[in-house]
Amino acid sequence: MKKKILLIGIALLMLTSFSGCDLAPKFRSPNVILPTKKEFPLAKEKETLKWGWWKSFNDPVLNKLIDKALKNNTDLLIAATKVEQLIALAGFRKAQLYPLLGYKAQVSRTKIPENIENQIEGIGKTFSSLPIPGAAAFSFNLENPKTSYNIVGSVSYELDFWGKLRNAKKAALARVLAAKAMQDTIKISLVSGVANLYFNLVGISKELEVAKRLKDVLKKIYEIQKKQWKLGLVNKILVCQAKSNYEGLKGLIKNLEEKKKELEATLAYLVGETPRELFSKRELDLGKAKLPKGLKVPGMLPSQLLLNRPDIILAEEQLKAANFDVAVAKAAYFPDINLTGYTGSLSSKFSDLMKSSSIFWSIGSGIVGPIFTFGRIKSQVKLMEAKKKEALLNYIKTVRNAFKEVYTGLIKISYSKKQLRIQENKLSVLKEAYDIRKGLYENGLSNELEVLILRANYLKQRLQVIQTKVRLISNYIYLYKALGGGIYLANK
Repeated sequence: MKKKILLIGIALLMLTSFSGCDLAPKFRSPNVILPTKKEFPLAKEKETLKWGWWKSFNDPVLNKLIDKALKNNTDLLIAATKVEQLIALAGFRKAQLYPLLGYKAQVSRTKIPENIENQIEGIGKTFSSLPIPGAAAFSFNLENPKTSYNIVGSVSYELDFWGKLRNAKKAALARVLAAKAMQDTIKISLVSGVANLYFNLVGISKELEVAKRLKDVLKKIYEIQKKQWKLGLVNKILVCQAKSNYEGLKGLIKNLEEKKKELEATLAYLVGETPRELFSKRELDLGKAKLPKGLKVPGMLPSQLLLNRPDIILAEEQLKAANFDVAVAKAAYFPDINLTGYTGSLSSKFSDLMKSSSIFWSIGSGIVGPIFTFGRIKSQVKLMEAKKKEALLNYIKTVRNAFKEVYTGLIKISYSKKQLRIQENKLSVLKEAYDIRKGLYENGLSNELEVLILRANYLKQRLQVIQTKVRLISNYIYLYKALGGGIYLANK
């Protein structure tokens, strides 16, 4: 008996390694036309893109904010739990490839009705054919009521001849990798979002500082021209224009203050704190923060972009999963082959339960398959094939979008740098003109109004320069995000 049980176990274990047929087509990454080295502007650059690129801004406050966001952000934590779920599902799919071992122990007490008892007295073995629980135990030694003890061990195994279970496991593993890529995508977006919000807040803080100084200047201009109008020295139109400029700037300050509050709330949400918690700390002093010049443009070949962007890897793994899903659907055309085995002990006395005379066993197999499904399986296969086409198109779209974003980022950086140079040159000229006019005024060769007007023009230009600097920094952040953020180059 022990030899038989051992042979059954060996046979089932051998079946677990049986490869059978695989209905999944061999997966190959889609061919997407990539730009040539000449067409790809980053191919000649030498700067390497690495995870932690934001540290090149040399801003310790920004570094702390990003560290907090990577630990506390809710979207990132949700993505991590999604990965955990899919890892568990992949473990379940893998476990389906192996036999299922089980057991059952039972104690029962049965009483047979008296009319049945009278009829079966003296019949002997024929009693065992009656469909009554425990009847076999009463065949030769009738006892009413009767107690029965049994222990049963079972083994069941689905023979994966058509590759249904193996392809389901492969699809699950591909979805795990896709979920991890999604997590990395969220991580890159989070880092980029925090950096962008932070520098926008720094820029708005500096704009408010300059705008409040400009407001004082415009107020003085309005008051001077109002006095001149009362003396009949100027037309009232100039007074109205001066007041309009003054009131308009007051409105601009209100808008900047409102925008600042909105950005503070968004930044606090990404970091995982409330605005009061985040901005009540002394370490987050936006007034002392500076706007950096920018970052170096990293070098990268077109083919490297496919390996560095997690959204492209996500799309590719989803395509792989869809490819295996088609094979799982096709396997439904073929029968399921199941092997089962039972062994155990049955006795009317607990003391006899482990004796060899009480042991029984059973081995069986079953085949279940479709005959007429009226298009159910065919429709399911078509559905999976359509999803595979969708995944393929999504992959192509993601790749094309990646290169579009890189090109867009480079164009934005180039335009912002040129615009900043022009505006800084204009600011320098206005500063020189203001200094000259101020010197003339101090020597009694000019009036206060002329000095204030040049001062106002200079401050207005400073606002333009601050806004352009913020846009340039945002464009660098956009480009680094478009290149994949260096998240897969962290250990290289």
